Amino acid sequence: MALVTESPPRLRVAAIGIVCFSLFAALFSRLYFLQVLDGPSLEEVRGALAPIPVRYQGERGRILDRYGRVLVQSREAVTVTIDRRIFEQLPKADQNKLVEKLATKLNEEGVPTKVSDIVERLRDQRYDQFKPVPIAEDVSTALESYLLERRLEFPSVDATLTHLRVYPHGSTAAHVLGYVGAISDDEYSARRKGSVKPYDPDGEIGKTGIERFYENDLRATPGVRLVKVDNRNVEVSSSPIEPARPGDDVQLTIDADLQRRVEALLPQALAEARAQKKKKTDQPDFKAPAASVVVIDVTNGEILALASYPTYSPGEFVGGISSFRFAELTDPAAHAPLTNRVVNGTYAPGSTFKLITAYVALSKGLITPQEIWKDKGIFTIERCEAESGAGCQFQNAGGQAFGDVDLTRAIAVSSDTYFYRLGEK
Repeated sequence: MALVTESPPRLRVAAIGIVCFSLFAALFSRLYFLQVLDGPSLEEVRGALAPIPVRYQGERGRILDRYGRVLVQSREAVTVTIDRRIFEQLPKADQNKLVEKLATKLNEEGVPTKVSDIVERLRDQRYDQFKPVPIAEDVSTALESYLLERRLEFPSVDATLTHLRVYPHGSTAAHVLGYVGAISDDEYSARRKGSVKPYDPDGEIGKTGIERFYENDLRATPGVRLVKVDNRNVEVSSSPIEPARPGDDVQLTIDADLQRRVEALLPQALAEARAQKKKKTDQPDFKAPAASVVVIDVTNGEILALASYPTYSPGEFVGGISSFRFAELTDPAAHAPLTNRVVNGTYAPGSTFKLITAYVALSKGLITPQEIWKDKGIFTIERCEAESGAGCQFQNAGGQAFGDVDLTRAIAVSSDTYFYRLGEK
């Protein structure tokens, strides 16, 4: 009978220890080779933790009236966003489910949102791939909490703080202040280089009024943060290297109280004008659909109030305006409320031009202030009549005759024929 001999326990333990040591030595050797010796080549392959500078906007400057009262300011608001880098890693079915679920929740919270709107935003290449895409602005803190508490249900969705413009006085001084909107391709091309305060394709810019004229002053200096991503383009870390600096305040000569008073009186004056019939009974009432007013301090030329009617509210443009509403604001049939009639309207100068005519006639020595002329209510341009025989007779309003008038009285009664005579001279 053969005897079975067992290996001593110490020998077996030693053998196992040698095997384990060899395995771990091979593993650590490989790790050392990959991470140290071959690290640079792998870094190039994965393109991973290379820092990428990303700009973010700061707070736009305020617009104040002559007494320092706020006409426009910015405030923090909660914006719902989607990180496209995470979103694109999801299966297509999960992407569709997420978009539908988010749209449903936004609509429940009173934020009208279509699935197509979210999809369009995500496809818009204006948005930097390293920035979250804004989906809905100025949402409630309750919705913010709901989304943040359910990150697993809403992957790639976040709620961040942004700055939105606030117009505390509604439509008051709308044409003076103007509004801010998304930068267009042409505006971006014109400002992308050489600007102290650089722009991004998805940024905003002053479109009209003071917001546009003082854009360089009001605009904040963007901040910069460094973003590191992994080989799936997912953000690994982010660190700010330059904080955003708020824009400068701009103080106007406008008096907010006077501005409100003027804007209240303007539609009343138009209503009174429409109610007045012209003296000739065969002519209809005045239409008087629109008008403008400027109040100037004659001692220094400062603008105290400037109004155009019909008007609009600049707050409608905060967060973007629908194409339908924008068409309404520019519709000639609605008298184009967006048009500032003070600077963009075209009107006959009317009797205001008589002062220019008088100044020229006096400076050329054609008349003296005391010279008397008999106003018969009608004036005929003799040269014109001799050449054409028609269309050369002009009259005062209503054909009224003012009799003997000098320059002072001609201006006081607004004698048209007196100034027709000067024009002929």
